[in-house]
Formats: sequence, C-alpha cells, structure tokens
Amino acid sequence: MKELGKLVNLHESTIKRYEDGEIKALDIAKIKEFARVLRVSPIFLLGWDETDEYTNSIMIPVYGSIPAGVALEAIEDIQGYEDIPVDWLKGNKEFLALKIKGDSMYPKYLDGDVIIVQKQQDCESGQDSVCYVNDYDATLKKVIKNNGTITLRQHINNSYNY
Repeated sequence: MKELGKLVNLHESTIKRYEDGEIKALDIAKIKEFARVLRVSPIFLLGWDETDEYTNSIMIPVYGSIPAGVALEAIEDIQGYEDIPVDWLKGNKEFLALKIKGDSMYPKYLDGDVIIVQKQQDCESGQDSVCYVNDYDATLKKVIKNNGTITLRQHINNSYNY
C-alpha cells in the first residue's frame, strides 16, 4: 500500500481506506491512474469482465509520442490509456494511441493531441498515416502515392520540407 501510495501520490492510509471500501466514490481519473501504475485495465479494477454485455469500450495504451515533423526513432513508452469502442476490434483489427509531438501537421493535428490509429501494412494515397522511415524512425504525415513513388507531406505548416 505504501508503494502504491507513492506511485499515485496518496498516503498509505488513503490506499487502505480504498481497499477496505471505506471510500465509496472514486472518480474515473483516479481509477485510470491506479490502472496505469498497476498495469491493468480500469475494467479489471472495477471487477468487470471485459466480455460483459455492459462493457462497450476497451482501453488501449498511448504508446509515447509520434513526431509531426522530422522522423524520430519509434520508442514504446506507455504514457496513459484511451477508450475505444469494442466494435472497432471486429475482424481482428488492432489500434494504438499516440501523442502528437510537433506542428508540421497543423492545423489538423496540434502538438499534444492524442490520435488513435489502426495498425495496417498500407494506406490509400491522400490518407494521414503513421509511417516508418528507415525501418525504425516514425512520423505522422499525409501519404501521396504517384507512379510508384511515395511522398510524405505535412499539412499547412511549410517549415518542414521532405
């Protein structure tokens, strides 16, 4: 309890009161914080089964930042969780959340925005996509395909040239 208290910035006695059921109301932000430090889903903490009919969303991790600018090495660093509808996962689709870092995709995406992207091998020309460059660097750009070439473009911000 002492360790958990340090991780969520609460006194050990408060953690004990939560555990003993003395504190009945717990806001969603605190539930998410507990889930993050314990590395479990908030659904698990609430004692729900993720297959229960009343559960219509699922938490996915925010895997660090994605540069909207110069491509940087893709490093997995879970910074929180976002809810997505369970229906999105039909057909074995996979999603992840990323936090925007930079301004090359302004005004569509702002520095600090969290985006949710579907993991897939390819995209259509004109779509915004999280792209790997040089096998391990990643960036968020508009993908333009033309006669066998692929161009990655920023939005209106012209301070980045590729």
